[in-house]
Amino acid sequence: MANELDESRLIEAIQAGSLDQFAPLYNQYAEAIYRYVFYRVRHKETAEDLTSTIFMKALEKIGSFDAAKGSFNSWVYRIAHNTVIDHFRSTGRSGEIAVDPDETFAHVASDDEGAEEAAIRREDIADLNKRLEKLSGDQREIVIMRVWDEKPFKEIAEVLGKTEAAAKMMFYRAISALSKVVALAMQMVPHVLILVMYLV
Repeated sequence: MANELDESRLIEAIQAGSLDQFAPLYNQYAEAIYRYVFYRVRHKETAEDLTSTIFMKALEKIGSFDAAKGSFNSWVYRIAHNTVIDHFRSTGRSGEIAVDPDETFAHVASDDEGAEEAAIRREDIADLNKRLEKLSGDQREIVIMRVWDEKPFKEIAEVLGKTEAAAKMMFYRAISALSKVVALAMQMVPHVLILVMYLV
């Protein structure tokens, strides 16, 4: 994985016309961007198509990328965010951001967890997803990006086009709205407690 210095050099080379240097950037971000998209569209082939579209847009627009205005990571996620919004507008659907049970299990499930325990966890996550659906689109986005994507508020703010203070306030309000399931979320994803503590 390229470090920040290597990433800057790659981007400079691409902007200078060496388009073949885009491959390392694609390899670094493709999996994360695919997961970001899949959590929102909930359809494998659509997520794959949109991921390809996102990176084509990134390559086409990379001349406009300015490191002084933010990181490449935030920039490409911003493209992903806008591409998903455009997808839902074109299909007449609304966003369906949800927690992926299998992805959550990867963090917390033990080797000796039985079928009954796994079934209970899935029911709990289904309940959490129902509660997430009651939040506004941006609130759901912030909760998923902060807790499951583990993104800092600065990057979340850049992706959503908000100030960092506004992103933090929205997260506060979302957590308050989800207060009935915060204990459950902490049980399923222990680092939620650490993330909430950052806000105190």
